[in-house]
Amino acid sequence: MFVPLHDVQDSMEAMKRDELLKKHQYKIWQGKDGKWYTYLPDDKKGRVLKKKSTRNKIEDLIILYYKQKKQKENNRECTFRIRFSIWVKRQKDCGVADNTVTKYESDYKRFFEGSGIESRNIRDITDDDITVYLIERIKEKELNYRAVKSLFSMLNGIFEKSVKDKIIAENPCKYVDLPVMKKFCKEERHKSTSERIVSDEQMKKFYEQFEYDHKVKPQYIPTYAVELATLTGMRSGELAGLMWENVDFNQKCIIVCKSEKYNRKSKEYYIDTTKNGKERMIPMTEEMEVLLRKIKKIETMYGYLSEYVFSNENGRVHARTISDCARNKSIQIGIEVKSIHAMRRTFNSKLRSEGVSAIVASSILGHTERVNNNNYTYDASDMDYKNEIVSNVNRETVMLHTIAR
Repeated sequence: MFVPLHDVQDSMEAMKRDELLKKHQYKIWQGKDGKWYTYLPDDKKGRVLKKKSTRNKIEDLIILYYKQKKQKENNRECTFRIRFSIWVKRQKDCGVADNTVTKYESDYKRFFEGSGIESRNIRDITDDDITVYLIERIKEKELNYRAVKSLFSMLNGIFEKSVKDKIIAENPCKYVDLPVMKKFCKEERHKSTSERIVSDEQMKKFYEQFEYDHKVKPQYIPTYAVELATLTGMRSGELAGLMWENVDFNQKCIIVCKSEKYNRKSKEYYIDTTKNGKERMIPMTEEMEVLLRKIKKIETMYGYLSEYVFSNENGRVHARTISDCARNKSIQIGIEVKSIHAMRRTFNSKLRSEGVSAIVASSILGHTERVNNNNYTYDASDMDYKNEIVSNVNRETVMLHTIAR
């Protein structure tokens, strides 16, 4: 039997009406004056008495109250702040690391907490609102373009999650012209090659300091870790996570398969895989072997020896301690601060200048060829070396010219 569409709609409306009336916690009654009464919840008074001339009208009032209440709840759930919380929860559910989640929460406090956008309904936020907001934050916080891209990535994730949850139909971030923001950004200062690597002269000073430290304070283990960093290009976390079982004196290699991490949420150190999750092998040179055997001897002498290569009276030496040691050594020898990462770049640059391919260098360092070429390869040669090369080229040029005559 055919049922008209308007009859179906009327039936559904009646069912919704009945559901809302069933939720109503107060009775509906008719007074002696013929009017109809009920109570409605009130945030301040607890409840307030309502009166209408007919039962139908008092029921309409009740239904209007619960519809408005539901709308308010929906609006609260759709504020930017709530949508951020929902997005962060999804990141956790997807296995995003605690440190990354902590960064999201830190960035939220820095950029959104207390701002006008925080309490706005996400449905009402347009691409123009996002553009204006980003420009305001750029000027207020003096952000560089890299920071803006990171902030925008988080914004895009929040809106994209809202699209998936069918809160909004479209992501407004799609229409934000991000490159335009560059003109408002603080200019990023790029470090020179001399700032990013360790020169031969500086490395010489480091080794003089290492030798002095080993004589004066042989039990200070972090110094040995920094020295091994110059020989291997290992990260500070990899040095902290290096175990004696992964040092193979017979096969002459160091197996790098673990790295120390720090959970900023729980404030705990833990051992995990390397940065790219892959195991790699570094060939053990004579200099490395001499240093490693020396470390084992010193740690045995002072009672520090453990399963980890770098241990002291407090147990395993942490990556942060190794990093701090590298900076302190820089200050002691009177040069600008050089990090473990600078030593890593230097080690790679030396390999490449010796003719080692990007494939082999990347394999030893534990990153991709693209990263190797873009972020780790620098001209590490000194001026005397360059002078010698240019002189050789000039001599060949003059010789060819002489022969031609």
